[in-house]
Amino acid sequence: MENKSGLIKLTIVTPEESVVHSDVISVVLPGKNGYFEVLSGHTPFLTQIVPGIAIIKDGRGERELFLAEGYASVHEDVVEVIVDASEWPDEIDEERAKRLREEALSKLAALDQFNPEYSRWENRLKKAESRLELLNKVRNK
Repeated sequence: MENKSGLIKLTIVTPEESVVHSDVISVVLPGKNGYFEVLSGHTPFLTQIVPGIAIIKDGRGERELFLAEGYASVHEDVVEVIVDASEWPDEIDEERAKRLREEALSKLAALDQFNPEYSRWENRLKKAESRLELLNKVRNK
């Protein structure tokens, strides 16, 4: 069925709460194979979400949201995102993110890349860096 409004229904949830539930023009999400944008009429698919920044565009402008790992489903102008955690810029604890980034860098420097713990620390580093990147983007607007 054709969507004449050009909008998509976006839902982003974590185990704790429904974070976003609204009609939007587009959403850019951090997928396992890179960032991707969903507009009305997008081909259906299911993908893994990696830590990064979601960009949500609606009639009022753009909003950005940190996302942890999870999954996204796109079908019939509906985008459903389920992630372990999310944070709006004003919810990010900058000192904690900096501390976690330094801890991850230290652990990664001490580990061989074939160590089973290496990918876990890489993921933690990506989360910390994504949070800090979002804070910097908001400050530079």
